[in-house]
Amino acid sequence: MANLKHLLFMVNSGSEKPFNHYAAFVVAFAAKYIGKIEDVVVYYGAYGIEMTKKGKLRELEINDDIKKLVAGQIDGITPEDLP
Repeated sequence: MANLKHLLFMVNSGSEKPFNHYAAFVVAFAAKYIGKIEDVVVYYGAYGIEMTKKGKLRELEINDDIKKLVAGQIDGITPEDLP
């Protein structure tokens, strides 16, 4: 398998589709801390640019059911470990 050092995710949706953001951040978290990829970046396209405003991402809460689902897929991670 290739040794990745850089990984870029592009999210091009706003807060009306929070699942795109959840997926990007969960995979970025896993890539950074489990996959040991040095440089992980989440990039927002034209439609997702509103999410870069201060405090906007904080509005997207990951509920307990989603945290349990994600944590159940990764060994060594508990729902409390997720942001």
